[in-house]
Amino acid sequence: MTAQMPDLFVWRGHEYALVGIDGGPLFDPADHGLEVRMISTACWRGYICRYAVDGDELVIQGLMVGMDEPPTELFGAARDSGGWYQPVRVPVPFTGGLLVGDGFVRELYVHMGFHPAWKYRHVHELLFESGRLTAHHDRSAAMAEIRRSEPQLRPDSHDADETRRWIERTFDRSY
Repeated sequence: MTAQMPDLFVWRGHEYALVGIDGGPLFDPADHGLEVRMISTACWRGYICRYAVDGDELVIQGLMVGMDEPPTELFGAARDSGGWYQPVRVPVPFTGGLLVGDGFVRELYVHMGFHPAWKYRHVHELLFESGRLTAHHDRSAAMAEIRRSEPQLRPDSHDADETRRWIERTFDRSY
């Protein structure tokens, strides 16, 4: 299995990885009639979003989708040579929290799933109500504390059920 490409998140002029989700919903291609397929082994779910806070509104600025016959235009943007539809401005009426991270700690890399927030040096929690940013908090110190507690990077045993649960957790971005 391959580590998965995270959604991107632009906040205060800086690009982060989207590393945790509490609430919903976020973008779902099916809600827009898009039938996606795996882009690569690093993107099993078939799409990547570039979210941003525009003023105080959560929007999608860019989108990459895996499709057998991708449309030439999506949300008013043409598909570029890298496979991205951008720039777009798609409001996302998300309610809940998002963790965004920067400064991935390379020694914590595991070749499986999405990397959790504690594997990043700089983590911010952004809270939204109906797509509007209501608060933000620096969670970097809390993530450093989790790293200091030496979390398990891989399952300890050769127990198939434990390994299956560990794999499922690596693809779960909730917090």
